[in-house]
Amino acid sequence: MDTTGAGDAFNTGFIHAWLSGENAQTCLAAGVTFGSLALQAAGGTAILRDPEQGLIT
Repeated sequence: MDTTGAGDAFNTGFIHAWLSGENAQTCLAAGVTFGSLALQAAGGTAILRDPEQGLIT
């Protein structure tokens, strides 16, 4: 739908997993998940937010 923020979302997922002590493969999977979510709605990060809980982790 919109590629805005996909790279930033990937980086966020990867770094979050890395700082949580995950291995490289898990970090990559987290990055792909966040990047993929960012592509599914207009606005870059709109789909990564849950109005009740904030950022999906």
